[in-house]
Parts: sequence; structure tokens; C-alpha cells
Amino acid sequence: MVHRIVRPNGEIRWVHELADFNDNDKNTMLVGTVRDITQQKIYELDLERLSLTDELTGAYNRRYCYNRLDQLLGSAVKRGFQWLWPCLISIFSKKVNDTYGHDIGDSVLKQFANQVKKLSRSTDVFARYGGEEFVLIMENCDLIGAYRRVERIRQAIEEFKMLTTAGELTVTVTAGVAKINAQDSSVEDVFKRADQALYLGKKQGRNQVVLAEQSN
Repeated sequence: MVHRIVRPNGEIRWVHELADFNDNDKNTMLVGTVRDITQQKIYELDLERLSLTDELTGAYNRRYCYNRLDQLLGSAVKRGFQWLWPCLISIFSKKVNDTYGHDIGDSVLKQFANQVKKLSRSTDVFARYGGEEFVLIMENCDLIGAYRRVERIRQAIEEFKMLTTAGELTVTVTAGVAKINAQDSSVEDVFKRADQALYLGKKQGRNQVVLAEQSN
């Protein structure tokens, strides 16, 4: 068996315990070994984290995002859509790579991701969809509530000064907001509506939040 032990100073150690009963004529004894596997466990946990997260920004990766949305879609069908309203936010940050180079672009993406995570709830799932596009999945949130929360994120990002070697930079966010509904047969259906709303936001001048229903 594997156990986690918290020492008096707060340090966490992981141990592997292997034991069995040893019977003799007079007594029954429990004989075994306890081996410290802390470094091995840390390595395993790091591998698990890396398999779920984007290395640059620390946000979840695209695969985890798809898996989580698929779970929510199944849960919404099972529990009834009146009880669960997952919302999908596709976020696009203004490109800086062409102007300042990839190093500064990476710094901006990391600072952007940190700010969004600070502005999100602990139950939200924030993931990097690819390049400069991100996804924010919000459970138990109706469409108007999602719009208002993402609008607050948009305003906060617009006002945030990002510190880089090229000086202070600002970026803007364009977001498309869609919700899982009873007509969705797959996660792709939700992404399609969010992408359409995102495209409309870009077409209309960027730096705005668009509901999927407005893009039809």
C-alpha cells in the first residue's frame, strides 16, 4: 500500500508499505517493510501534471479541455439541462509576436494566463486551446452570467499592464460565449458556436465579448 505522511513540520513524505502475517507455533507476527518513495511519487505527479497542462502558461491543455467538456455534456444529458449550464469561452489575445518577438510574446501569454486564473473561480477550467486562443469552462452558470463574468475579465485584461523587456504592454481579449444545450451531440457542436461568436467579435473590431446567439 502507498501512504502519504505529513510530518510535524508540515513536510509531506510518501511511503510504500509491504507486509504479511508470519505464523509460527507460538505467535502470529506481522512482518514487513516501509520504503520511502517520495522522489518517485513527486516524479509521477509531475508527469501527470505535464500530461494535463500546457507547459508555457500552466493552463490545462487542449486534450484535458475536450475531455472535461465531454464529461459535462454527458452530465448535462443525465441530470437535465435545467440543473447544469456549462459555458464555453473562447478567448483570443492580441498578437505581439510579429512586433516584439516570440520571447516577449511568451511572456505576455504567461502573464495573461495568470491574470485569467486569478479572475476565475476555483471550479472553472481554464485551458490553452492553441496558439493565442484559450478556453474557460464555467459550470453552473447561465449564459448571461457567463457573459458578465467574461466581460469583467475582458475589462481587467485591457487595464492590466504587462511588464516585459520591451516595456509595459497591454493586450485585448475577444471572447465568444456559448453554452451546452439539448441539441448538442458532441463537444464539437459547442466549439463551433463559440468559434462563430469569436469570429464575429474579431470582425467587429476585437476587444469585445459576443454571445453565440448573437452571431447566428
